[in-house]
This record gives sequence, structure tokens and C-alpha cells, in this order.
Amino acid sequence: MPVCTLSPFRPLLQRASEIKAEEAELKAKLCRNLELGKKAYECGEYPASVKLLEAAVNDLGADTVLGGEAQLWLALSYQVGWGGARGYVRK
Repeated sequence: MPVCTLSPFRPLLQRASEIKAEEAELKAKLCRNLELGKKAYECGEYPASVKLLEAAVNDLGADTVLGGEAQLWLALSYQVGWGGARGYVRK
């Protein structure tokens, strides 16, 4: 019986692990604005949170799970920071 080795697949496995690490790094970078926006909101810095969360929605995409979370926080920032019905006014 021949012995099964993964040596021909070793470069593919190594590249797959590199791609996984790159994707994790990219996700961390994209989530940075979301996390900073949430922190700014929690500290009462609503104009800053709006800017960060708008950037997060643009970076993450509005149709992703994290983009949806960013949109929820953004709506809260709009409502608390500018009285809801009055709307958001850029300075």
C-alpha cells in the first residue's frame, strides 16, 4: 500500500493559510471605523461617530452583516446627535 503524503499540496496549503491571514487582516482594518464610531458614540461624540460610521458603511458595504451593524449605530448617532426629526446637518 502506498503511503499518502501531502507534499505536492504543501504549497497550496501554505498559500491558503496566507490568504486566510490576509483576509483576517483586511477585516480588522475595515472594522476599525466601526469600532471607533461605536466608541465615539458611547463617549457622546456624535459628530465624530457619524463620520466614522459613514466611513464604515462605505468600507464594509451596506449589504453585509457588519455594514448593517454600522448602519444601526449610524442611525442612533443621527437620532441622538441631531434630535431625530430635525435631520443631520453637516458642518
